[in-house]
Amino acid sequence: NTNTLLPVSIDNNRSDIQVSTDLYNNTQKILIFSLENLPFDGNSINISINGSLTLGPEDFDIIVASRFGESVAVAHTAVEVDSFTMKGLYPNPFNPVTTISYVNKTDGFISVNVYDLNGRLINNLVSEMKPVGNYQINWAGDDNNRNPVTSGVYFLTLETNNNIETSKITLLR
Repeated sequence: NTNTLLPVSIDNNRSDIQVSTDLYNNTQKILIFSLENLPFDGNSINISINGSLTLGPEDFDIIVASRFGESVAVAHTAVEVDSFTMKGLYPNPFNPVTTISYVNKTDGFISVNVYDLNGRLINNLVSEMKPVGNYQINWAGDDNNRNPVTSGVYFLTLETNNNIETSKITLLR
């Protein structure tokens, strides 16, 4: 449960869609509705609750109202924790080395891996507990045995707390 009202936003550029939130019995109530009684486009809406890192879905009650003011059933609610950010790969394309920068926003286990286009693990660059902080690592276009890999496109994944961010990198030999 929470005793602090956390800021809530949605990723929608319509000016008629409003978000109202308040605390009731240590649960944050979130109401999303259209001021002009217009229907929502599509079947999904992304809600960001800033500062909710240690809270779960049971700490929030999200209500989406229809154009007639009736509650719309929420079929699926996914909670994504913003616990890290990949800041960049430079240079990309690269030869012979690229630098990977990332920010770890919570203490936790970090895994950084390089995969080929077939999804095969090429190199595990990081696999350890890391405290909050800014980090940089280098990849020299090699595999786990330090053998050079061929030119091509690879995928770099940064994983922590069950969240994964993937970036495409290109090696030119």
